Amino acid sequence: MISRRSVMMSGFAVPMFGVNAPAAPMTLESAVTELERGRVVMLGTPSARAQTGEPYVIIRHGMVLAGEGEFAEAAISEAEAVAQWFSLAMRYAAGRPGILYWRTRPEVESHRVIGQPARWTVYSRLLISDKATTRNRVEV
Repeated sequence: MISRRSVMMSGFAVPMFGVNAPAAPMTLESAVTELERGRVVMLGTPSARAQTGEPYVIIRHGMVLAGEGEFAEAAISEAEAVAQWFSLAMRYAAGRPGILYWRTRPEVESHRVIGQPARWTVYSRLLISDKATTRNRVEV
């Protein structure tokens, strides 16, 4: 279930319910390819801030965070988790020119509890910024 609250992030609120999933299920790889399309992509730093000095944003299916400490409820299927992540990532990217810095490329995981169906999560840390750097450039 997606929370009914909004999270303030970089001056805008991202609603946390009513996430519109793509019409057809997509793989995580195709979702990442679509997000990266037309952008310069760089490997980020292992710290909390990108090469620009700006903090990374966490995009986890069902929520977008500018910090740590909250968790999204796991999705009932991998396709649902990927669709939720993709929708939120595209909302974050909309209207943001610049370089995409990946600290953590999206990762999909399944979690099993005995006697219950598997639950799925997608986690990523990234920043889209128009403050360019030249370190660790990856062309896509």
